[in-house]
Amino acid sequence: MIKIDFKFNANDIEKAVMQAASEEIASLVKNVRCPEHGEYARIVASGRSMNDIDFEISGCCDKLVDEVKRKLR
Repeated sequence: MIKIDFKFNANDIEKAVMQAASEEIASLVKNVRCPEHGEYARIVASGRSMNDIDFEISGCCDKLVDEVKRKLR
């Protein structure tokens, strides 16, 4: 299963937005698994606020990371 983490302090409204964003991201990439290793990607969103978020995608290999990035475009 895809793992999506948000790493910053948030108020209740921002938490609701993060939950909705997490569900949307998961729906786009939930079926993406590495064909060679069978692993799922991990997505970490971090920043100082909802207006300043950086996403980091990691996985077992570059093929998996590239496929997740392609799905999220």
